[in-house]
Amino acid sequence: MQPPLSQAEGKLPNVRIVGFSGHRHINHPEAVAAALKNELGALQNTGCELIAISSIAIGADTLFARAVLHAGIKWVVVLPMPRELFREDFTPENWAEAERLMAQASEVRILRGTERPQVYVDVGKATVDDADYLMAVWDGKPAQGPGGTAEIVAYAKMLGREIILLRENETGVEKGDLAPVPTAKSSPEELLQAMGPYTQLPPPPQILLDHFKACDEEATRTAPNVRRNTLRMAGCHLAATLVGGLSLSLHAHQFSVSWLLILIGMVKVAFVGAALWIMFLLWNTHRHATWLRHRREAEYGRSILATWHCLTFIEPDSFHEVPELMNLARSALFLRLEKSREAVVDLASFRAAYARERVLDQWKYFQNEGDKAEAKVGPLRVEYLLFTLLAFAASAILLALQIGNSPLVAEKAIPMSLFNDAFRHFLEIAPLAFPALASFTITRLAIDEVDRRLGRFRDLQEKMRLALVDLSYCNSWDSISRCVEKTEKLLFKEVLEWYSMAMDSKT
Repeated sequence: MQPPLSQAEGKLPNVRIVGFSGHRHINHPEAVAAALKNELGALQNTGCELIAISSIAIGADTLFARAVLHAGIKWVVVLPMPRELFREDFTPENWAEAERLMAQASEVRILRGTERPQVYVDVGKATVDDADYLMAVWDGKPAQGPGGTAEIVAYAKMLGREIILLRENETGVEKGDLAPVPTAKSSPEELLQAMGPYTQLPPPPQILLDHFKACDEEATRTAPNVRRNTLRMAGCHLAATLVGGLSLSLHAHQFSVSWLLILIGMVKVAFVGAALWIMFLLWNTHRHATWLRHRREAEYGRSILATWHCLTFIEPDSFHEVPELMNLARSALFLRLEKSREAVVDLASFRAAYARERVLDQWKYFQNEGDKAEAKVGPLRVEYLLFTLLAFAASAILLALQIGNSPLVAEKAIPMSLFNDAFRHFLEIAPLAFPALASFTITRLAIDEVDRRLGRFRDLQEKMRLALVDLSYCNSWDSISRCVEKTEKLLFKEVLEWYSMAMDSKT
């Protein structure tokens, strides 16, 4: 068998993933099977490699699995629960067919849920989350229960997936449009409203609140001005460069006022000395490491507090990743075990509170930080372009004057009525000054990491919105716990990234 063209040419394959959802009861199985074959063939003809992902149930799921395997497409099957529980949904004959098909799958994924009917929602979400397309056999009617095709199609629309609808009619199957799909309510405000009223939950243990407050206040107090000091160091070098250029220009014209030259030299030495002093402070202070330690502990505590009323204990990350968090993690677990004897907060109240107090709060934070970075990056780019153009113009003018041996560069030939000494010196140091200014602008961009921060903040803002979408489809403690755990690990990962960057910069 010949390898795919992309692999034969030594290129990575262009892969697209197609998820599936469909009804259990099919009136025209032959027509549905033919339509699935045609749509899968059309996707294969686009020149990309396909991976299919779906659950396995009687009806449309089984027809999709057969079509995928017949077309030679790699198939990933997702089970909503362990096999011994899932087989209860089948007759012995149907389960034998399902096992025969699963034996041919490239991978079998098993979700850890146990609560029906939420597990059917979870498996539908799992197929959409990883997919580029959702192929659905849907009659256009509302879902008969949680996890129905209508609900999964609506979820796919909220995530912006491309949807291929196949609809049965009296004689066969036709390709449908998205008109019957409800308008996606995906803004944070709409999602919060859909989750129901928000109620204030009982506070976590006071000792945990006090510890978090102390860590947060200490982190704020010891927050270093690393970027500001680095920028000051670059500014000192810029000033020293400009002063040095002026001194060279004066020497070139045999300037006779020696005290002024000495003063300029002293100023240059002072700027370079200031840059060395700032660099010494950055290398030898422990303030930055102290701040990072308190900030990590504060953010770890913030996560514990936000998830305190979840039915299962949510740890934002293993304390083995950051050993100094071990004591806090164990203390939180100890307090959590004491809490197990208290009344449990109901699911809807926790979901609404977590969505508003944690996810929406982070969404607003990333939005504000992204706006700040966006407001800064544009002017800095314009500033860099301006200084670069001025540097080019000044260098070109001076080169033209030197090549032409123009009397303008000769001190005695410049009439005082037209040019003065200041202009002459500016003309000579401009090719040095403007590149230095442009480099300083680039330094400001690099120090603030404006581009990276802008992209990252926008990405995290979108991830917080998607977390709200995910929460809106969670109606069991299992599903909420998975969503909350995923969100907390994502947020705490940001803190660990700052930690890694700081350690790299110190080395």
